[in-house]
Amino acid sequence: MRHRLFLLMSVALLGQALGQAEVLLKRGSDWRYLKGSQTPGDWRAADFDDSAWPSGAAPFRYGDGQGGTVLADMPRRYSTVYLRRTFEARNVGRFSVLDLLVNFDDGFLVWINGKLVTGANPPRSAASQLASGTHESGQFERFEIRDPGFFLKNGTNTIVVQGFNLSLTSSDFLIDVEMVGILKDALPPSLVDFSPKPGQLDQLNRVTLQFSEPVRGIDGSELRLNGEPSIAIDGEGAEWTFQFEDADYGEVVLTWEADHGIEDFGRPANAFVPTSAELGRYRVVDDVPPILSEIVPPPGATVRGLKRLRLFFDEPINDLRVEDIRINGQAPKSVTGFSAGPWEVVFEKISTGKVNVAWPGAHGITDRAAKPNAFAGSGWSYTVNPNHWPGSVVINEFVATNQTGLRDEDGQAIDWFFSMLFMHSRACDYRLLLYSRPRTLSYTNLRATFSSRDPSRNTSSKPL
Repeated sequence: MRHRLFLLMSVALLGQALGQAEVLLKRGSDWRYLKGSQTPGDWRAADFDDSAWPSGAAPFRYGDGQGGTVLADMPRRYSTVYLRRTFEARNVGRFSVLDLLVNFDDGFLVWINGKLVTGANPPRSAASQLASGTHESGQFERFEIRDPGFFLKNGTNTIVVQGFNLSLTSSDFLIDVEMVGILKDALPPSLVDFSPKPGQLDQLNRVTLQFSEPVRGIDGSELRLNGEPSIAIDGEGAEWTFQFEDADYGEVVLTWEADHGIEDFGRPANAFVPTSAELGRYRVVDDVPPILSEIVPPPGATVRGLKRLRLFFDEPINDLRVEDIRINGQAPKSVTGFSAGPWEVVFEKISTGKVNVAWPGAHGITDRAAKPNAFAGSGWSYTVNPNHWPGSVVINEFVATNQTGLRDEDGQAIDWFFSMLFMHSRACDYRLLLYSRPRTLSYTNLRATFSSRDPSRNTSSKPL
């Protein structure tokens, strides 16, 4: 699993460099090779004569992999294979690093133009030809080779590889190599756009940045709103959005964190350098007046009597006084509440007739903005009818948590509920079903008389 994750990471990084990489040596290429039990002289030198060596396609293997050159005689006879070939490179100064992608089991060493550049699980001593550790093949893994100008040259280059098995009795062996030149990227990322633009806003809690190329190293601390970091980030590639707590009303400054870690995917990476420590200045203003979000009872309702109202605003208000509201043209007895509500308005009980609620033109209700916005609500009315019948109330289910009461046939106290069927009449039959999930426990019929206007007439019988 570790090797698979490493490969996926390598592919992702290589994908970021599309258009900025050049394949110098393909996997599955043909090589001169020698099955070895003894080192063949100065075989790593560019002018070494390998014309007598056989030629074969990678991967060189047995017991694992597919295709390529099968080394059927390798078990118990030899533990190493020598590989040689040439490749062409032009304008090598363009490359910042080389990526050597290797699929191997169990170890290897690589030389380019006679210089050792990388390896994995090499022998523990010069006299040994056994890998120093085990490694399973199956995926190409990336080995970064830095400072390629030190060993690479324009024109024909020689690469040699020595593959090692863990032991003579090992059940498998494999080696295959690919080499990619990563082109230099000297251009750092820049900020090409951001939103919202500086100026006056009624709210500020999100900022979106658009970079000139995909970037990394963003964790939310890179931008600060009035000195506070973001609370969440979202994005990928070249576009990132920073989420902040709602900015307070007034002047707001968006700044860069001095030691941010934003950089591109270059090899090596180029750091993003802001043109200024300050990204933008804003003025957050509240120019929206408060409104009523809820009124109890609701406007237009018909009620049996009325002596109080409960009011809720959509934002905190400065105050609500008895002189700010009128009930049938009269000031209420009291008004109590705070912030956005609830505000309770109490007045003399009205037993019948129309009730009009109004706001006098000189009321002082405003929000708490730096430049307060006046409440501009309109009035409403109610109808008071002492004989008003609001309609039947139907209860069709009671749910309870059963801990010490009824038990099922297994002796367990399972949650239960009552399900009732109501007939809309003054005297009606109730069918009471007592259920327990998942089994039905019992069911019974009840006879009841119901009177909503005269509770003394309400009766019920024992189960029939």
